[in-house]
Amino acid sequence: MYKSQEELFNLLSGAFNVKLRLINKEYNYIKKIDIWNYLKINKWCKAKNLTLSEMVNDIIEIDITKVDLFLKDHLKRENKNIAEIPPDGAFHRNCGGFIHHYHRRYNISAGTPTASAR
Repeated sequence: MYKSQEELFNLLSGAFNVKLRLINKEYNYIKKIDIWNYLKINKWCKAKNLTLSEMVNDIIEIDITKVDLFLKDHLKRENKNIAEIPPDGAFHRNCGGFIHHYHRRYNISAGTPTASAR
């Protein structure tokens, strides 16, 4: 059992690094956190008795085009939300998800798991 998602993310860091090297030429904008989020939402949360080795295999074998589409769709939705923010000073209330995502993706503030450099 892992004490936190950060600990698990760090344990899987080597597998993320391998995957990033494999996709570097074509998808150099995809980061560890993007693969993590895709798998966490679309695969791991549905799994039962998931092992560390299964997670490593998922990272290495993931169809990166699915992560790419997931990331682009997420960013498109976030940009749409920003465009719909009313001019009444409610920016931070309505945009909290985007700010959180942006800070985590680009490692602007402390948070876990951190979106470290490739």
